[in-house]
Amino acid sequence: MAEYFAGLCYVCTSASYRLALDSTFPVQLEAVRLAMQFMKRQADRFGFRPDAVAAVGSSAGGHLAVMLATVPEGDPLGATSELELTNKVPQVVVCYCPVTTLFIPRDFVSVFMGGTVEELP
Repeated sequence: MAEYFAGLCYVCTSASYRLALDSTFPVQLEAVRLAMQFMKRQADRFGFRPDAVAAVGSSAGGHLAVMLATVPEGDPLGATSELELTNKVPQVVVCYCPVTTLFIPRDFVSVFMGGTVEELP
């Protein structure tokens, strides 16, 4: 997908994030917030507007793109000492087949969150 949009003269990158089996939430959100910070800092280098950045994702990546868009400026969720820019919210989010609810009775949810809803309300 990035190759296609790069061919249309969009600046593209792909963000990595730690998987739920290795790390619990919110480390995945930390990763995409830091990725957005990195992208916004590259605006001058690659010639794009830092206030015109989109987040695109599929499945778990779609979930993280939505999370990135819904965590308001200055919110500490997913913040680390490396996170210096206060606004990491993308201007556009495009998701396909995203995970949009964690209120489903599946073992994966408790692995992702690091506990059950009863343990971590």
